[in-house]
Amino acid sequence: MKSFSILPVVVAIVFVMAFLGINAEGQSPGIDLYEKLKKLDPNIPLPEDLNVVPPSPDVPEKYARFSGAWHGIWDGVLGHILMVERIDQTGATVVYAFATAPQWEIYEARWIRLPARFEGNELVLEFSTGATARYRPHKKEKLWGVYTGRGTAQAVMDPVK
Repeated sequence: MKSFSILPVVVAIVFVMAFLGINAEGQSPGIDLYEKLKKLDPNIPLPEDLNVVPPSPDVPEKYARFSGAWHGIWDGVLGHILMVERIDQTGATVVYAFATAPQWEIYEARWIRLPARFEGNELVLEFSTGATARYRPHKKEKLWGVYTGRGTAQAVMDPVK
């Protein structure tokens, strides 16, 4: 009787799952993160193709620390999510999403994917409206955000893990 080893089959399955970006629960990490963010604040719309690519080793730590998802509330009024999807030596690709805030005349929740740049230790987003959002390290694992547009707002950003 021939013996059969299951080890090559298991190795092949793990390889295919890794290649397709599927975790042990059968979900891609982007889907898992999407679900966490939607539970955190269901009023903030998000693209379904969220995907965080870990920074390469040649990206300085002062930039790499921005990678991932962040949640905060501008001046305690407007919930928003900053998703830093990709980082390189000079900038990043981010998703900026926000809920509604009727008291600020923001009646439509939206998200936008846009490029961002680094200035010193800050990640800077410039919107087509001329507004900017600047994020910098704050305390141990948080970010401090300052939005400047029709007015100015501030937020402490917590990492979403």
